[in-house]
Amino acid sequence: MVRPIGGSEGQGRAIDPRLLGLILIRQLTSRLVLLSGLTLLVGCDHATKFAAKSELEGHGPRSLIHGLLDLRYTENTDVAFNLLRAVPERVRAPLLVVMGAAAMIALPHWPVFNVADIYVTAGAFLLAWSVLRARREQGEQNQAA
Repeated sequence: MVRPIGGSEGQGRAIDPRLLGLILIRQLTSRLVLLSGLTLLVGCDHATKFAAKSELEGHGPRSLIHGLLDLRYTENTDVAFNLLRAVPERVRAPLLVVMGAAAMIALPHWPVFNVADIYVTAGAFLLAWSVLRARREQGEQNQAA
């Protein structure tokens, strides 16, 4: 049986059930890929926190690239790149949802950060890029019409 799109029987375009099945499989696959990626990222974040606690806690910084990149253990009681450091503690505490120990990456002249901060920053850039790209494509479509 062919189902109509956009209305009741006899109205709209008809869709083949096999095509509908392919669409549903694609949507499910997309969601599984997204869930797998998120699971991998969270797992990586937790693995680096575990490694930091077991290998760096109680020791001085470990230099990866002398004078450029060090790993050090610290407790992060702030958000990405310590953006809330100027906010009073009584105001900051309710704002913090996630607090934890992590391998902090130290670069000269840059706030200390960890793996989760990299994910947040990369996600923000990807989101901004996709929004700008969608707007540009919409503008091109409007000009073509």
